[in-house]
Amino acid sequence: MAAAEPDARRAGEVETGCSERQRFELELEFLHCLANPGYLNWLAQNRYFEDEAFLRYLQYLQYWQLPQYAKFVV
Repeated sequence: MAAAEPDARRAGEVETGCSERQRFELELEFLHCLANPGYLNWLAQNRYFEDEAFLRYLQYLQYWQLPQYAKFVV
C-alpha cells in the first residue's frame, strides 16, 4: 500500500481528548509496538486483523512512511 498524507479531516483534540502532540506521540509509540512479534501474534490471535476499523487505522498510519514523519521512527 502506498503511503498517504494524514487525513485533513482527522479528528481534533475535542474528539480525541488529546492534543496534536499527544496524538503524535501515541501513534509513534503504537508503531513501535507493531515492531514486536509477540504483540503482532497477540493481535492475530485476538482477530484484530479481521476488524475493519483496525485495518483502516493501520492504513491511516501509513503516513508515517513519508520522510517528514519517518525520521521519527527509530
